[in-house]
Amino acid sequence: MSNRKSDWIPEPGQGRTFLLLMALGAFLRFFRIGQQSFWADEVTSLWAAGSRGASLAEGLSETFHGPLHFLVLSLWSKIGGFGEVWSRSLSAITGLLALWAIYLLARRLAGSRVALYSLFLLAISPLHVWYSQEVRNYSQLFLFALLSMIFFLRILDRGGWKNWLLFLLLSLAGFFSNLAMAFLIAFQALWLLIQKPRLAKKLLLALALLLILLLPWFSQLEIGWRPDMVGKAGVVRNVNFHPLAIPYTLVVYSVGDTIGPSRNEMNRALSADLFRPFLYYFAAAGLVFVSLFLLGLRERWKKPEGAMFFLLWLLVPMLLVALLAFLNVKAYNVRYAWLGMPAYLILLASAIASGPARWRWAFLIAISVLSFFPLTNLYGNSRYWKPDAREAASLLHEKSREGDLVLVYSITEPLEHYYRGPGDLRGLDWAMPSTDTFRERFAEFEKNYERVWLVDYRAWYMDPAGEIPKTFEQSWSLSEVFRVPGIEIRFLQGRKEKE
Repeated sequence: MSNRKSDWIPEPGQGRTFLLLMALGAFLRFFRIGQQSFWADEVTSLWAAGSRGASLAEGLSETFHGPLHFLVLSLWSKIGGFGEVWSRSLSAITGLLALWAIYLLARRLAGSRVALYSLFLLAISPLHVWYSQEVRNYSQLFLFALLSMIFFLRILDRGGWKNWLLFLLLSLAGFFSNLAMAFLIAFQALWLLIQKPRLAKKLLLALALLLILLLPWFSQLEIGWRPDMVGKAGVVRNVNFHPLAIPYTLVVYSVGDTIGPSRNEMNRALSADLFRPFLYYFAAAGLVFVSLFLLGLRERWKKPEGAMFFLLWLLVPMLLVALLAFLNVKAYNVRYAWLGMPAYLILLASAIASGPARWRWAFLIAISVLSFFPLTNLYGNSRYWKPDAREAASLLHEKSREGDLVLVYSITEPLEHYYRGPGDLRGLDWAMPSTDTFRERFAEFEKNYERVWLVDYRAWYMDPAGEIPKTFEQSWSLSEVFRVPGIEIRFLQGRKEKE
């Protein structure tokens, strides 16, 4: 791949289609971008970027994630503040740049026609749209990963110190966005060992330099992992990894996770019954996407970067995330593995491009229809939304009064961000009724408060059996229950006489 200007712009004759697809991607990423309230991870991003008045250095000291996103977010906030629309628009912009990047990457790997289809698939991807509307580092990470792959391919082609330097800088930017960049680097190193062992030595030297540059940050991280944790579940989950997570990842790459049972429902009680109402949809999606995936592998089999290249690119991140989940370092989550998603999309695009015009149109229409439903849910169905802490805080602001206890469990950050009412907002810090910490705090609450607003924010996370509200209802009378999407609020008042 040369360094000509034409390497960074659409092919002649594709400019209009390219711009239309970019416009479609922009519309989907900015449409209703502020309708959902911030959730916990977004709030911690805002805090790290300085929304609470602390310095950026103080905010970064409290987060495990890379500092680059928070630095950029902090600078971004100086222009437009920390509101939902403005803060999320940063991720939408990096998501839009990723559309351009996957076009360039797919064109290098499979030609200009496949590049346009890859751009289309990412433009309407419900998963990519979701993370392009979230104040987190995943959209930025995805962009740097795509750019890193472009220069990785240049190194494979002809080396060159400029390509190595840009590859190193983009990899460093990816690491400083999120540690998951390591999963893509692992694939790149493995591929060099297989194809060009001589270049693998240079990559190891580059990685050693990268590690040195990252040492100041790594030295501040507190992982909290011990060997005796291997194979055990986390504190709040029955399992950290299940073998079905691998095929589920491909499902989410295909149609996102705003279709079928919601994340909240699956976390509460995962069962086959949850999926029965959606069997026809998933059967149709399986037929379309599995067919394209297999056809894409066949199409790439004898090409220079063949099927093995794409399979390793797709599978290495997933398998490494699964390994970390088994080691109980981090629970399995699709977003940690999604740097392999471009390989999946390019394989699908290769299959679409390989057939006659009727074939191509049939698959494009099928994918568009299948993507329509999860996108509609993303924009218009609160079943799939983040818990509405903004609405809950508004309700509490209106109804609570000075001297009330507003007690949030298990996750407090969103209510801390939104609530500006007269009550005393407190959290339980993961203490359960069986612990001394809970009993001490409960005794304090009994002594000091006549009225309690008990806020259930993803309570299944720490209290799936509902022990906490039962304990409170032994000492206060339940007066009323309020519900907003994803959140339940119990109003208790009038302490009961203890026998």
